[in-house]
Amino acid sequence: MLKRNLFAIMLVIAVFSIIGFNTQAFAFDACRNVTFTIKNDRNGEVEIKNVSFFNQNENNWKTEELPNTKLSRGQSYKTSKQDLGDAEGDNITKIKFEYVDKNDGQRKVSQVFVPGTPRCSADRNYGLYTITGSSTVPESNSILSNDSCRNVVFNYVNGRNGEIKVRKVEYFNQQSGQWKSEDVANEITSQGAKGETNGDDLGDANGDDITKVKFIYEYKSSQRSSNWSDAIESKIFEPNDPTCRENKVYGAGQKWTIGDETTIGGQLLPGTDGVGGQVLTGPDGGGLRPASPTKSASLIYFNYGENSEYTAFFQDTLHVKKAMEGYGRVVLLKANDLPSWADLSEGDERNANVVLPPTKNNFFAQIKDLADKGYFIDIYIFSHGWNDQFGPKNNDSQQITAADITSRLSGNKNPIRTVWGTNCYGSTLATEWHSVGAKTVAGARFINFYPNSYGNFINDWNKGNVSFNSSVSNSDTAVTRTEVQTYILGDATLTRKEWGGCPTLQTVLGNNACAKDYFVTKWLDASQWKNNLNGKDNMNNSSTMIISGDKNLTKNSKPIW
Repeated sequence: MLKRNLFAIMLVIAVFSIIGFNTQAFAFDACRNVTFTIKNDRNGEVEIKNVSFFNQNENNWKTEELPNTKLSRGQSYKTSKQDLGDAEGDNITKIKFEYVDKNDGQRKVSQVFVPGTPRCSADRNYGLYTITGSSTVPESNSILSNDSCRNVVFNYVNGRNGEIKVRKVEYFNQQSGQWKSEDVANEITSQGAKGETNGDDLGDANGDDITKVKFIYEYKSSQRSSNWSDAIESKIFEPNDPTCRENKVYGAGQKWTIGDETTIGGQLLPGTDGVGGQVLTGPDGGGLRPASPTKSASLIYFNYGENSEYTAFFQDTLHVKKAMEGYGRVVLLKANDLPSWADLSEGDERNANVVLPPTKNNFFAQIKDLADKGYFIDIYIFSHGWNDQFGPKNNDSQQITAADITSRLSGNKNPIRTVWGTNCYGSTLATEWHSVGAKTVAGARFINFYPNSYGNFINDWNKGNVSFNSSVSNSDTAVTRTEVQTYILGDATLTRKEWGGCPTLQTVLGNNACAKDYFVTKWLDASQWKNNLNGKDNMNNSSTMIISGDKNLTKNSKPIW
């Protein structure tokens, strides 16, 4: 009895001590180790000063300092762990960030973000939340369309054996991730002469990096009675100084030559440059490749770079060796630690004519070597992928970018018949593959959740008479999706502290707020999430293989370049 009374007295004293001497009574009710994931989508660096959150249960806003949190343009960042006072188990229904815009030095407040799953729990992560806007124009809910880069000029040289008229300039804005087009009015440029467009305003590009440029032009040969051609697309040029600003001149000093990719010794090759196609000079600049290769080759690039999360995706065996079947020559670029699920034994590897490490140099060198030997090529890519690049996750220097494709393979219409890959964002490289000669390309829209669809694809493709379009489109089946969706359910359970978890009887595959929280935190950018779709359908949308080029090609087809 004495012990029980003593304990009760001590408890009362402890409670009154907390109330009397601690300005934050019951601080032990804090929601501990909470993080916020933020992305800076403004047009310059920002420094996050604090985060404010609205506790619906308490009906008040509170603020936590976030010292020394600087985000460069386009950078995503997970904050250090914060203890949110009196918030354990409560609903955090609104979140906003205060920051300093480093362009103009002004202190600003972001838009208010609303968590899909608001309940606060220990080790919870809120986000991803994207801070948008521009410091060069009045604030808006988004970057304003009048943020133009004004009076921009593009220089070029006419390398065709006749006159050209540039009608349009297309440019790639690295910040927006989009190609845009400007109609230009300029005079006829004679053979060998320098030309330049009149000054044009590039929409939403002020301060942005224009990393790729191509010209749409008409051509008239020097032969008598020649007529102007239909529109022709030049190769892609890459500015040395990509940042756009008023009165910018692109191509200055770089001698961007329109048509040099289609000439030998100053003479135009018949049917080149988008008017029919023909193979050009070899990589050493001397001699011609066979104009119409008739032998097929497989180039397999296998380079995840580690035992990554993709290992768990392949629930059934990935028969990489099937990409070797039926070809006149096989090149296998792979690491020594190829995992067992790839199903390539040493005996299978001996069936390849060439086996080399999957380096960037080997990849491009083997494409050129196969072309010089008179082969047309099917390229199979098994790797990680990001916007405009693919390769190993843990070795940036060996990742292959869109710029690598155009610079390493430029000057040639390479006889690439197909490009297919498990790499995420494979569709973002289609323009570059086509610009260097590829006939047809298939790549994932965003994250490729279903790399195991390869098994169905290669089985159909190897039949010889099934179109590339059908082989790719029919490969994504209910069985392949279920295998990966099962994995996703397990991953969501194991990582629920990172994204907040689902209420009882709900899962991340359903149409609910917690599905968005999971996928946007773990896999997709917020802009890629479709609010009208459930988790399953968002996976399907993200993984859709975008097919471009000649979709009717079969494995028996022998295209002409």
